[in-house]
Amino acid sequence: MPDYIYEITHNYRGPIDGIVEYLQKHANKGDVVAITYGDMPVKFYTGLRVVGGLTGEDLTPAKNADWVIIRRHVICEKDMRVRKFLLAEVPLGKYDPIVLNYPDLPFENREDPAQHLFRTAKDYPVVIFHRRWTPLRLTGTASGR
Repeated sequence: MPDYIYEITHNYRGPIDGIVEYLQKHANKGDVVAITYGDMPVKFYTGLRVVGGLTGEDLTPAKNADWVIIRRHVICEKDMRVRKFLLAEVPLGKYDPIVLNYPDLPFENREDPAQHLFRTAKDYPVVIFHRRWTPLRLTGTASGR
């Protein structure tokens, strides 16, 4: 019971929450997001063009994506195919890493009581994704990065 009370009185912070929140604040309309999985909620909550994930769609637009999100876990064969494509075809050296203070769990949270988390996971690797660097995205440093 104490875990349930904690859950309903505190915000749970999951990986999709963090990704969506960040993109809503920092992405521009028309940006393309490439992601290994978690694509459907990112599409729904951001309205951005999202490629990859588990839909099986053409990955060609990912080669020039504005945002690349390679999740820490592999959950199925489709996810692995997208991961391999992104690592082989996207020049991540032209992207800046973004580190979010959200745990990169395999899933947002699970309904199954045996897998459900009542609190945000602590001591877990955080979400890291990449934003394509362009000269138009100056951050105040001499190099623009």
